[in-house]
Amino acid sequence: LYYRRCTLPLIDDIEPIQAYIEATGADLLIIDSLGAAAGGERGELKGAESALLFNTALRKLKKTSLIIAQTAKGDQSDRKKSIYGSTFYTYYARNIFELCRSEDSQDDTQHFALFHRECNLGKRLASIGIRMEYAEDGGIQIRRESVSIAEFMGKVSCSTRVLEALKGGKMAPKDLKEALGVSYQNLNGALNRLAKQRKVCRIGKEWGLTELE
Repeated sequence: LYYRRCTLPLIDDIEPIQAYIEATGADLLIIDSLGAAAGGERGELKGAESALLFNTALRKLKKTSLIIAQTAKGDQSDRKKSIYGSTFYTYYARNIFELCRSEDSQDDTQHFALFHRECNLGKRLASIGIRMEYAEDGGIQIRRESVSIAEFMGKVSCSTRVLEALKGGKMAPKDLKEALGVSYQNLNGALNRLAKQRKVCRIGKEWGLTELE
């Protein structure tokens, strides 16, 4: 990896960056992070101007870019967080992934999951699990692993949480609501969608997984 320290917003640093790209033959740009690259001395990221100027700079560079962004603070009712700043950062992005850490991670072993939140070119991809281990000699080993829904329950859709809960057996709506911590409106919507997909079915006053699941 080649590294270039930047002190200016991307839009004000185009020519030197283009020269560095040509000198190194870089095919992928990793921008760390969006706040400094888009805002810098301009400050406010919530306005449209900084987002539009940042994306103008990306188009001029004509390279595939991986941009590290911060999420908005605050307790949100939605399962996902949004990029801090203008909504144009989301609208202009080709793909958006949210990186989350499992609460069950230990000091020497960390578990992460990449959730594909937005895609402007096709359907979203399945979640990607990442296991990071710290060795005693200071080395770090990173490998792929399956995502444990139970460890990231607050980061997945209500439908996914319902399916995970019903793996333990059929449940009444009241019990599902309490187990998942969702409203009846969200729960009923998820159950109706899953029923249309033939993933769950009603058994008396309870819900359970179908044989297809």
